[in-house]
Amino acid sequence: MAYIAEALIWNAPALYGERTPNTRSESTMSTVAEKIFQESISKIVLVELKGSRTIRGKLYSYDQHMNLVLEDAEDVSNPDNTRSIGTIIVRGDNVVLVSPPPKR
Repeated sequence: MAYIAEALIWNAPALYGERTPNTRSESTMSTVAEKIFQESISKIVLVELKGSRTIRGKLYSYDQHMNLVLEDAEDVSNPDNTRSIGTIIVRGDNVVLVSPPPKR
């Protein structure tokens, strides 16, 4: 009986469908979003964050979790009082919206 239980445990991935790294449930970025982010590298983007904060800066890099690295960033939440931040890492969990630069 123990042998049967052990066999079922070893074969569980086959019975229940083993997830592969390329399945849609993995944390991947859509191809459209990937293209937009790639085209926005080294360009000024506007990032709206949770808590009504808005940051503008040059997109240096990003990842599939939408973690962003911005250079020459500035806090533009209050248009009357823009505050320079410099280089900043923005955690993707805080990002509400990323506005890419306009196409010319």
